[in-house]
Amino acid sequence: MGLAPDFFVLNDATARRAQTSWMQQELGLDAAFFGVLLGCGAAAFEDWRHGNRPLPTADAGVLDGLWVLVRHLLSHAGFDANQVRSMVEIPVQTSASPLAPPWQGESLRTHIAREGEPAIDDAIRWVTGLRFGDPHRPRPAVADEGLAVG
Repeated sequence: MGLAPDFFVLNDATARRAQTSWMQQELGLDAAFFGVLLGCGAAAFEDWRHGNRPLPTADAGVLDGLWVLVRHLLSHAGFDANQVRSMVEIPVQTSASPLAPPWQGESLRTHIAREGEPAIDDAIRWVTGLRFGDPHRPRPAVADEGLAVG
């Protein structure tokens, strides 16, 4: 696998446009999805993506959060965009498992479009919790075995 394009790690308007284009092409997140997510409509989103209108700062933050989520999902899926596309599109069955994602009963795409930025934040916490453990879970007490430090 080669190096990732610059837009994968940059955080400016040009990179944001490239990121959304990549998400449209590789993950099937179309202009209608972005228009709903940002509350501006598909046409206004496409105007921004083509450089014909500015993007409000709050909307840039939402897109940045979505891109962070996409990068976490790509990493979790071994950088297989097709697998991430499936993760985004296929509804998750309801489960009592503590590992079940917060978008049970719907697709991640639908959940994010309906709930917006809080859903993105929840999904980031879920995938990073799977990968790295839950940083908010209390650690079990470890008995001091009298190990010498020195």
